[in-house]
Amino acid sequence: MLAAAKHYGVNTGKIERGVKAEAAAKAKAAKIKAQARAKATAKKAAKPKTAAKLFPVPTCTHCACTEAAACPDGCSWVKLDKATNAGVCSRCAPAKGKGGGKKTEKPKSQKTSKAGKPKARETGTPAQRAARQVVQTSTDKG
Repeated sequence: MLAAAKHYGVNTGKIERGVKAEAAAKAKAAKIKAQARAKATAKKAAKPKTAAKLFPVPTCTHCACTEAAACPDGCSWVKLDKATNAGVCSRCAPAKGKGGGKKTEKPKSQKTSKAGKPKARETGTPAQRAARQVVQTSTDKG
């Protein structure tokens, strides 16, 4: 290849310097990237981790009730971490979204309209449905 370059009068010195400069630039960029990565890792390691709060007795983290001083209407533990004594009582669990408290959804047959009245069944022909709507609206005004 050098023979061909010399034959055509190409200055190989310029090419070699260009290749070396490109390699040096890549090496410098890699070094800067490694330094930035090391700095970020050191910063992350230096940041103190917040330890979980330790309670002397089982305590609700929401309302601060304990086994000795329960909620006014009484409560029980829904979630309790025995290592830290931090927990959530049955009175606070629905408020915190941790379970407890049943959803009281009406069965489909008892769903109501916006006015609070049971919805009319949507059966029959369009004419029958229209007649029902007329009857319902006339009795509502009455």
